[in-house]
Amino acid sequence: MLDAHSFAWILSSQMEKEGKLGDLVEVQENLATERESKVKTRVGQEKFRSDLQDYWSVCAVTGCSKLLTASHIKPWAKSSPSERLDPFNGLLLSPALDQCFDAGYISFDNDGEIMISPQLGDQSREAMGIDASMKLATFDNRHKEYLDYHRKHVFK
Repeated sequence: MLDAHSFAWILSSQMEKEGKLGDLVEVQENLATERESKVKTRVGQEKFRSDLQDYWSVCAVTGCSKLLTASHIKPWAKSSPSERLDPFNGLLLSPALDQCFDAGYISFDNDGEIMISPQLGDQSREAMGIDASMKLATFDNRHKEYLDYHRKHVFK
């Protein structure tokens, strides 16, 4: 039985004899930049996204229709299976708003008005076009439980 180091040494010796050492170098370079991995797939994520697109159709705050992200209000990892797929646990957001929401730099109160963390900073807010007048375009009472969780556990 050979360990990986011994196997590589024997293989390189054999390839050197056959004039194929360049092939081994190429293989080693590819191994250094690529690897196989197992990935967990969020079952139901496409349905969740589709439901949010049906509900909001555009960014829930800006009205933008491009590059939208289906964002969970109560994070996926903290949600029960039914909460993970509940469209009222989601907002369709533009990229900057999604990143700020997920990082806890913004949230929304029970009237849908934006809440901006002081940790975001004026310069960053202005650069991303986030201002205190923003609010959710529509609001349903079924969002409240999830937004309450977000304000208590994610918002900074």
